[in-house]
Amino acid sequence: MGLVPIPPGVRVPRQQRNAFYGETAASAQHLQMSRMRAIEDGRWVVQAAVSGISAFIDTGGRPYEQTRLFRPETIRRTIRASSERTPFVRFGTGSPWCR
Repeated sequence: MGLVPIPPGVRVPRQQRNAFYGETAASAQHLQMSRMRAIEDGRWVVQAAVSGISAFIDTGGRPYEQTRLFRPETIRRTIRASSERTPFVRFGTGSPWCR
């Protein structure tokens, strides 16, 4: 597999390998965490999981092209980069909204 250039303003979390968790809720929980990161950062997130749920997640936390557990699938989507700075990006966990 070749490397794909990631545009600036797109957040890509680490690749996940969820086979250890089997059919538990762990993969869905990882997707939920990535959805929160997308909202906090105002960036698209590309969640890449070897055996769990992969998806493209927009800045509002909505997943697109979501895969299923333990199914080999290839997904593609055009995503937009953003230079927007959300309150979380500007102030981090020290912001009044995070207390």
